[in-house]
Amino acid sequence: MLFVCWSSVKGTVDSWCKAASSRSNWRRRASSCTATIFTATGCALSGLDCSCFDGKYVTSKDGKYDDYLESLAVTRSDSRNSGNEISTKMHAAEASAIITQHAHNKHSSAPLFMYVALQAMHSPKPNPPVNVERYANFTDEFAVANGLISAADEALYDVTKTLRAQDMWSDTLIIHTADNGGSVSPLAVEVRGTNFPLRGGKNTNFDGGVRVPAFLTGGYVPPSRRGRTLRGYVHLADWYTTIIALSGMRLAPGSVPPDGLNMWPYIAGLPGGGSDNMSPRSEIVLSTESKKAGSVDAMIFGQYKLIIGKPLCDGYTSAHYPENNTLTQKLNCNPAGNSLDGVGASMWLFDLVKDPEERNNIAALYTHKVRDLTAIVEERKLSTVKYSDPDSWAPDAEAKCKAYVKAHHGYLGPFMP
Repeated sequence: MLFVCWSSVKGTVDSWCKAASSRSNWRRRASSCTATIFTATGCALSGLDCSCFDGKYVTSKDGKYDDYLESLAVTRSDSRNSGNEISTKMHAAEASAIITQHAHNKHSSAPLFMYVALQAMHSPKPNPPVNVERYANFTDEFAVANGLISAADEALYDVTKTLRAQDMWSDTLIIHTADNGGSVSPLAVEVRGTNFPLRGGKNTNFDGGVRVPAFLTGGYVPPSRRGRTLRGYVHLADWYTTIIALSGMRLAPGSVPPDGLNMWPYIAGLPGGGSDNMSPRSEIVLSTESKKAGSVDAMIFGQYKLIIGKPLCDGYTSAHYPENNTLTQKLNCNPAGNSLDGVGASMWLFDLVKDPEERNNIAALYTHKVRDLTAIVEERKLSTVKYSDPDSWAPDAEAKCKAYVKAHHGYLGPFMP
């Protein structure tokens, strides 16, 4: 069986060591919606033929990560790349090579887990741009963003074609997801996208930032479940637990149990798995306040979302943003960085069932619900497992992160005790 986690995690080793440190506790606790994508570290578990690779952590022959990765979108010249080629193509070629090798080597009877994190939809803009000629009738901003999306689409097509050619498609499960919503920053240097009709975007806890397009495909998906839309909550941490269950593995004795949930009964429509509109997960702690700009306390509990604080990038984009930078409401992202807070309310409550676009703040009307959810947030914050980036509470987080990367041939994983 083949598990492919196909994602859009991006960044450099240094930037992730500075900004993504909360991913260190992904096994233990479901923290923010972007904090648990490093399920790739499941490769440390026995019983799987694992291939975890990410362009930003591709290693050189001496085992050190390469400085060229600061350029994100364009890879350096090496034996696999003639130079000036978008890394997405290299990712697709590497994935196809791993699949082919697995199909022909002596381990072909073992499950294969492959984690593919594309850099395509991310800043900085590639130079030269990619596929922009396909969007010649649109503005440059729109063409650049959608050209990168097209590159990601082509990469997925190439990999699925290889799976079919190797007669592996019927036993494959592809999980296609993302780490956050599209960037809606007004900065022109950013690669931007639209989260229409949702509020906010990347770096916010509005649904435009934490609710992402996702789908499952592959021959392993039960025929009766194909084409369905499941509207219940699935946290990124849940994929770790789900893959563990599907692969038949167990955590080692003494391991701290993850609070990710096995979502396969829900996905496959098995007894006890819930309904299409309600998954086994009812609670998500999105974040807790830290010293970072725009940080807030935020959680989802049932149909309600509570946000305590003044988030940045509060607003809405049009369906075709950034085409002509069309906004339906000004985005107060504060690109100058001279304030830690947004300019809106400091207490937010939304009914996500009745108001999925988060247009009506009902905190003043449901004070009892605000009080109850605030108490739950405060309880979670007392936990020894943190829900905020370690660089806000652990001064040695960056050093530990870099030490882990150096010791693991350029790969990032859980580096905090």
